[in-house]
Amino acid sequence: MLKKFQHFLKKIAIFFIECQDEEGDIRARSLAVSLIHQLFEVWEFLQITSLCALFTV
Repeated sequence: MLKKFQHFLKKIAIFFIECQDEEGDIRARSLAVSLIHQLFEVWEFLQITSLCALFTV
C-alpha cells in the first residue's frame, strides 16, 4: 500500500512540474509545493500507522 501511495505522489509531482507555464507562475508553483508537502505528510503518517499495526498484532 505504501509503495502505491509513493508512486501516486511521484505522479502528482511530475504532473505539477509539467503543468507549470513557461513564465513560471509563482502562485501555481507555491500551491503545487504546498500540496505535495501535505501529501508527503500523509505518506509519513501512513508509514507510522503501518509500523504501529505491526507491533500491536
